[in-house]
Amino acid sequence: MPYVKVGEENSVSIDLYYEDHGSGSSVVLIHGWPLSGRSWEKQVQALVEFASPKGTLDCIATCYYTDFRDDLAKIDVPTLVIYGDSDAIVPFEFSGRRSHETLEGSSLEFIEEAPHGFNTTHAKRFNRALVDFLG
Repeated sequence: MPYVKVGEENSVSIDLYYEDHGSGSSVVLIHGWPLSGRSWEKQVQALVEFASPKGTLDCIATCYYTDFRDDLAKIDVPTLVIYGDSDAIVPFEFSGRRSHETLEGSSLEFIEEAPHGFNTTHAKRFNRALVDFLG
């Protein structure tokens, strides 16, 4: 399995697992605890024509350890904030709303009755919003 070393903590290497699919622009899908990368299985096929293997790998190390809150205002590329209205783990008000308001010109897709991790529970709706945005 492919890994990229992103740092070290308490003398232990921190390695992130990644998958390399497709060609084209970068698409980085990040999950949080307690999920694993398998939580994105239903998105791989929908995104294979959009994902750049090199771009994806280059982004992985950066995304893991960086606090991006101060950098959000600097993003000048089309950005999709996709959120479920039933996310009880990271409620929209604490993350999604702030991201959307900070990312100038970002698109917001709010999925009704969708919990945290809805990319698996509502995969068709998630994929449709993502592919529509990328298309």
